[in-house]
Amino acid sequence: MNWHIITGSKGGSGKTLLSLMLTNYSRMQGEVLVLDLNGMNADISRLIANHATSRDLSVNLDMGEFRLEKPEGESYIVGWPKDAFTLLNIQDFQQFFLQVRERIIPKILSELSFGINTVIIDTNYHFCNIFPNRLRTYSEEPFSSFGQNGSDNLFIWFLWTYRQLKNILEASDNASHPRYSDVRTLMERAVFIENGIKNRVLGNSPFVHVFNPFSFGQLLSLQEGFFTKLVASWMMNQGAVTRILPLEKLHRLRLNQLSGSIEFNAFITTLKNIRKQLLGSNRKFSSSQDLFVSLLEEYANMRKEQGCPRNLIPLFIFQKDMIGYTENDYKDLLNGLNEVTLYKNNFAPACGKLFSP
Repeated sequence: MNWHIITGSKGGSGKTLLSLMLTNYSRMQGEVLVLDLNGMNADISRLIANHATSRDLSVNLDMGEFRLEKPEGESYIVGWPKDAFTLLNIQDFQQFFLQVRERIIPKILSELSFGINTVIIDTNYHFCNIFPNRLRTYSEEPFSSFGQNGSDNLFIWFLWTYRQLKNILEASDNASHPRYSDVRTLMERAVFIENGIKNRVLGNSPFVHVFNPFSFGQLLSLQEGFFTKLVASWMMNQGAVTRILPLEKLHRLRLNQLSGSIEFNAFITTLKNIRKQLLGSNRKFSSSQDLFVSLLEEYANMRKEQGCPRNLIPLFIFQKDMIGYTENDYKDLLNGLNEVTLYKNNFAPACGKLFSP
């Protein structure tokens, strides 16, 4: 069984859209359990649970009652906490993980005769908020079931934003930086996770690094010269589509030449070295975002010989008519995704490579 935990450093970075696309992709492969931990912003459950034609279940967990809905004719089940304001700390999340396995999945099987192949947990958390800070904890359940000797695979999807990557690259070796302590904690936690959890599909690290148009901030507010350097546009049936050029380079490299996974801190070190070289060159950068774009461009160029890391997903398409999609009521959102350029031309091919042998 594959378990997917969607994490990120801030709201509005695309976690819910990523979860929806991953749900759509996974339901083509088998039965899916989608769990929405986004509190009052529980868009997953609102958008794809069909209350009128669903079979309902409830399961009592330590965190309180958890509601489940199985839309008629669908190959997925949606779940969310009855108390929308429930927050999970590291210990709570470990127990939640266990109880999904020991209470929720068995009840779904016994009452609905529905076997689960994939679990997707959409969160509003950073991975440092929910994964243990002690290595020995990873030898306990549920984490001991993941890895080379376990039966399951864990994928920790992390959506990067420009500001957080900027802080990491500037602060990791600078004890006087105001974010130094936070950055060291993040990097140490990533080491604990990678040492404690091995992913057979990815070839070691459970992290999946995601860059998307929101990684760059508000595209429409960028200065004109920088914007033209960053993007190319074309018109499709789905409306105005913008291609983010550095991410498109990585995507094409990913489809043509895929390498093994890269560890979290090795990825950071590589980017840090590229940034140092760029700053030491004679090139002029109009802004720190300009430097960020050049950094990803150089990373793509550097990987031409090695190939794109298996656990790096560049979502290079920005689709204008997807803005505000969570504000609408869709009757068939997941099937509609199959015709969305971002999904069919970008995400689905990237996932095909991610999960290929």
